[in-house]
Amino acid sequence: MDNWSKEEMAELRKFWKGDIGKKYIKRMEDTKKQLLQAAMGTPTRDDVVRYVAIANGFDSVLQDIEAVVNLEKEKEGAAKKK
Repeated sequence: MDNWSKEEMAELRKFWKGDIGKKYIKRMEDTKKQLLQAAMGTPTRDDVVRYVAIANGFDSVLQDIEAVVNLEKEKEGAAKKK
């Protein structure tokens, strides 16, 4: 995210904190849970690996979103420590 401007990061943060962004985050979380449930019910190892890998991709995106949303808080905390 180093190649994003401050304005772009602010706009992205605003989106994810808004109602539509929160709904989309919820949808990704639900999809991740469904994939993990499917992995638990599948009979073959290859299917388990596939479902878990896809769920992991959703988790990576969710972690990126959380990092964007919390970036300002982290910067403020670091500034206060100095």
